[in-house]
Formats: sequence, C-alpha cells, structure tokens
Amino acid sequence: MSPPRLITIQLLLLTLFTTLFGFSDAAHAQNTAAAEPNGQAEKTPGQFFIVQEPITDQSVRKLESAAMAYVRKETDKGKAPILIFEFRSRSTADQPASRFGSVLELCQLISRKLTGARLVVGYVPEPLTGYAALAPLACQEVIFGTKATIGQIVPPNTDALTARTARGFAAELATSLGRSSDLYEALIDDRIELLELTTADNQRHYVLKDRYEAFARTKAVAHQQPAWPAGSRRMIDATKARGVLSRLTVDNPQEILAVYRLDESALRPDPTLGVATKGLWINLNGKLDNFKLGYIKRKLGLLTGSNINVVVLEMDIRGDDLVVAAELANQLDKLTNVRKVAYITGKAEGAAVLPMLACDMIFVKPGAKIGDTYLQNLPEGKSKPKVPTQASITAASNDAQRFAKAHGYAQGLAKGLFEPDVTIVKAQDLNSGAVVAVDKADVEAEPKRFRQREILKPAGEHWTFDSTLAVSMGLATVEESADSLITRIGLDQDRLEKIGPSWVDYLIAILNNRLMTGFILTMGLFLLVLEFKLPGIGLPAIGSTICFTLFFWSHYLSGTADQLEILLFAIGLICLALELFVFPGFGIFGLAGVLLTITSIVLASHTFLWPSGASEYREMGQTLIQLLSALAVVVTGIVWVGKNMQKVPFLKGLVLLPSDRPSYHQELDQTIPGDTELNLSHLIGQIGLTTTPLRPTGKARFGDLIVDATAQTGALEHNQSVEVVATRGLRVIVRDVRSPDSRLIERSSDPFQFDEDLFKS
Repeated sequence: MSPPRLITIQLLLLTLFTTLFGFSDAAHAQNTAAAEPNGQAEKTPGQFFIVQEPITDQSVRKLESAAMAYVRKETDKGKAPILIFEFRSRSTADQPASRFGSVLELCQLISRKLTGARLVVGYVPEPLTGYAALAPLACQEVIFGTKATIGQIVPPNTDALTARTARGFAAELATSLGRSSDLYEALIDDRIELLELTTADNQRHYVLKDRYEAFARTKAVAHQQPAWPAGSRRMIDATKARGVLSRLTVDNPQEILAVYRLDESALRPDPTLGVATKGLWINLNGKLDNFKLGYIKRKLGLLTGSNINVVVLEMDIRGDDLVVAAELANQLDKLTNVRKVAYITGKAEGAAVLPMLACDMIFVKPGAKIGDTYLQNLPEGKSKPKVPTQASITAASNDAQRFAKAHGYAQGLAKGLFEPDVTIVKAQDLNSGAVVAVDKADVEAEPKRFRQREILKPAGEHWTFDSTLAVSMGLATVEESADSLITRIGLDQDRLEKIGPSWVDYLIAILNNRLMTGFILTMGLFLLVLEFKLPGIGLPAIGSTICFTLFFWSHYLSGTADQLEILLFAIGLICLALELFVFPGFGIFGLAGVLLTITSIVLASHTFLWPSGASEYREMGQTLIQLLSALAVVVTGIVWVGKNMQKVPFLKGLVLLPSDRPSYHQELDQTIPGDTELNLSHLIGQIGLTTTPLRPTGKARFGDLIVDATAQTGALEHNQSVEVVATRGLRVIVRDVRSPDSRLIERSSDPFQFDEDLFKS
C-alpha cells in the first residue's frame, strides 16, 4: 500500500473516531445537563463514619446499625452510596487498646455486610497501631493522610495462636479484596522478610522473600530492595502505600468529597441514622451577648434526658464578644449524639461566626452574609468595636480552625475569617485534585502540592463573603426556605419543636441590665443591713431575700453565676450572723462574711474568674463601680434611717415598743444631752430591763431610753435585769444581772461576805 493512500485511510479513521466520540460526549453532556438543574452533575450519595479507638463490641454494633440504616435509606431511593470510615487513634495512651475480637467483627462488617454500598473507603488521617490497624485494610480503597501510618498491628508478647489467627485472617482478607496477601501477612508477622520489587512495566510490588522465585517466573523484575528485614518493626506510611494499598494522600476530609463527587453533607456525622429523628429549632437573632448565651444554654438543656437528636439554629445575628462566642461554640461542640445545623437566613457576622463553625452542617439562604469577624465593616455612623489583641485573635483563629477541621470545612476559610493579615487563595491540591481555600503562605511553602488560581481575600482585609462563595468553597449549602431545609435533613414536622425567647427570657434580660442589677443589689444590701438593725425575721429580711434571689436566679440562668457563687453568698451571710449574734466584737467572722458576700456578687456578674483581656478588665471595672456605688448608697441610707427612723411611718411601725408603756413612742424623739443617737457609750455599766425577749437580740430600757440590745451569751427573758457591757453603734451588748438577794451568797458552802453593793442606791 502506497504511503499517500495509507495517510488518507488514517485521516478518515481519525475523523470517524473523533465524530463518533465527540457525538457521544456531547450527547452525554446534554443528557446530564437535562437531568440536573443548572447543568450541575448529580452528586453521589455518601457518608463519613467515625471509628474511634478503642474499638469495642458496643461501638461496632452501634456503627453497624448506623451504616446499615444509611445503606437501606439510599438503596430505597434506588441509589448505591459510598461509605467512608475515618479511623481515629486513641486520644491518650491511658485508654485501653482495641480488642482483637471486636476488630475482627468490624472487618466482617466492612468487607462483607455492606453489600448495598457502591464503595467502602477507609481513611487513615493519623498513625494507627494495634489490632485497630487491621480495620482500614478491610476497605475496598484506603486513603492515607500525609503523616498517617499503619502498624505495628500485633502487639509484642502476643500468644502464638492469636498471631497465627491474625496472619491467616489478613491473608484471607487480602485475597477477598483482590490484593496480594504478602504485604498483609508481613504487616502481621515480623519474623518474615518482605521485598519491594519494581517490574519492567514500572509497577511496584511487595513480595515475601520465600515467594520471590515464583513471582519472578511470572513478571520481569527490574529492581529489588528489602522492604522489611526479618525482625524489623512493621509500619507502612503514605509513601509505601501509594499505588499498592492507597491511591490518594490527603490531609483534609474535604478533599475526599471532590474525589468521589460527594455532597458536602457526607462529612457531617449523622446521629439520626438507625434511630427516629426528633428536632429542636431555635431562633437566634439580634445581638450575640450574655443574654443570648444563657438563652441558648437553657434551650440546649432541654436535650438532657430527651430523645432530641437534631438541633437547628436559625441565625440572623452578629456579636462583638469573643468570650461569649467561644463559650457558645464550646457548648455546641460538647453536644454528643446530636446533629447541629446552622441555617443562616440573614447574617452571621462578628463573633457569631465561631458558633456557626461549631455546627455539623451549615445552610444559607440566598444573599446571606458571613464574616466581618471583628465588625470593622459596619456602615458609617455605627460605632465599631476595637480590634482585639493579637493574642485574642490567635486564640479565636485556633478555635475556628479546630472546629473547621472537625466538621470538614476548609481551614483556610476559617483562618481568613479570623486573621485579617493573611492572604487566602483558591488553589488546587495536586495530591487529591480538590480545589481548596488555603493560606497563600502554605501554597508558597509547598509549590509541588498546590497550584494557585486566584486570590479570595487579600491581606489586611476584614473578610465578608456572601452565600455564593460559601457554597462554592464547600462551607455551606443553599436552602431557599425553612420547609425545604426540614425536608432535606429528614425531619418530621410532627416531631419538630420550634422555640424562641419567652417572657422568662425577656425577664432575665431585664434583670441582667446593669441599671436594674445595680438597683436590685442596692435594695438587697440595704434591706439586709436594716434587718440586722431590726432583729427578727420581718419585712426587711423578706425583701432582701427576694432581691438576692432575683439577682442570683437571673445571673444563673444567663450563665454568669453558678452553684459556687450562691454557696459563697450563703456562707457569707452565715458569717455575718455569727459576728452579730453569737460572737459580737470578735471581728474575723464579720470580715470573712463581708469578703465572701462581695466576692460572690462580683463572680456572679461575669463568666471569668479573673480578667485576662482588655474587655474582661473593662467588664470587671464596671462591676466593681456598680458594687461600690450600691454600697455607698446603702451606707448613706442606713445613716439617714438611724437618725430618722421614728419619723418615717413605715419604719416606725417596725420598731418594737415596750408593752407596759404604750405612750413611750411619744418620748422617742428625745435625745440624750451631750450625746448623739449614734453614740451609746454612756450606757456602759448601766442596769436596765429587757422590754422584749433577747434571743439573742431584742429591746431593753435604760431610764427613759429604749435601745436595740443583744445578749452577750444565751437568751434573756422579758422584764429581766441586764447590764450594758459594750456598745456597737445603735446597739448595746448586755449581760444578765442577778437580783441582790441572789448575790448574798455565791455558794452555800462559802462563808459570809459583806457585799457593799447591797447598800448602793
């Protein structure tokens, strides 16, 4: 055949090939676009499942229930899902290791029972040792993190029977998955030698040394080297596993979504799998402050002892208090067996970004805004808060990145939201092929891994982005309405409780207002001192109790007070009572009581024990000013009452008058010549009569003067002779004075003694 004719035939074949395949590709693209709205390819259903060491029989049964429930849910829709098991090692060395029997049961579940799944993937983000390292080897595909390793599987000093059983199981497992058993067996048994071979087709293989000759007869070996000499520690990392056991190396679970074309919701743990779904829908709007924090904490308290397993926070909120935001985020993060969903209907700005990142899933309404973490982009005319210190920024950024990593969000987005000075770029991770948001410094540090595309946030900008960017970078999913969101996350309207602030929440907000708090403290302290001045449980005691009950109740429900503050206040009152009624003049109990009472009030006014930042010092200063102002008003009021008690009709009725002289109230306005009402020292040594029982406080008459009296020891009855031994302001301390007849003889056995007191007038 002549060359021109040959070239002509080749061109015709090439044209035909291009036409056919071009038509096929176009038809496929057209069908895909027609099948999916907006021309987007349909996502593959999938779900991450966390396998946390130690692996136990109970955890395997729970995992089996959830995985089987998810597979059934998707197969009922006619879809075959992808299951990704993320294996996490023990958090501390003190935790027990996984049991061999439990791990075998988990391997059976992964390799044989999930028949309805399209693919079962094992993700190992960190070093995994012990029997638990067998579990990812049972998956159809394995993905390593860059620092992940598998091994040593069989612990030292394992009995021969268990080691032999583990090796046989590993060999059978490798064969069932279509892999060479040599690598699996060498991972189990450190007595055998493993070779690393490169064949003529540039493929890498792991072969046991005693099986090398059989392997060499089937394939041409271009290069060989020892992989694990006999007796060496057995551990395989991402580099050794690449191309043999693993085809990907990723550090962020988010990157796995792009590889398998999974929806972002696959990353969020789903505690509703295998159980009935019941939801709690909480409205959260306005300003994120201590009131909102207490409100959310009270609502989350409804979860205790209930079967609620989904919490939705409908958010249209901003905040400037990072301390409150961090506490709320940590409160959400601590919730176990509950799926947390954030639904941004308007904005999540300022410190409110942090609790948003602590949720398992984020949905946004079109047009929603996220960011401006330090509220520096507020419109003109609105006061902008001061940018926090670098230490506060670093702490908030670390928390944000920790939440982002835990829930599969792009850590670069979290970092850019909380660190204005960094540059965030959109880049392609060449390890996984995923497009991620990442710090530009990380891209420059690893040029072989990342390929930069565009800048998302330049340095020096307080970042705010809309729902479009949030969706494109995998942070959130668009939902048009609350009803569509309820349907999407599988909630039943009949099993969904929607709640918002009640009258109790608004009452707590009013009571926590600084002016109202100052008024309550002032009245409580004033009535408390008045009660000590007017002994006996009367109206001042009741009023003071009501004031302090409102104070601690409102601060307890708002999250600033706890049992400790209430206990300190109660102990302080007990110490004051001991000082006034039991050990008068002792001093220690009085000082301790005052300090404990003041400390409890200060601690109950904010969440921190000791201030650490500028905002906390400012809050502490405001609390101290408020308390000192209340004390000043109380002192002024008590002095005025001491001088005008008998002129005030209401207080006049609280004064106990002697029953045998009903007209004595007309004489109370008289003053003692040369003395004042606040100085009763002239009464020391005088003898009078009690006009009321002293148990240990009451009233006593000395001449024409009736004063508050406290028994030095024990209790005294009505109309009993007493002698003044000391004074305390408007109160006198008295002791019992026996009648002259009783003082004639001290004891019946004593000789007669002349008593000059009998002849004193």
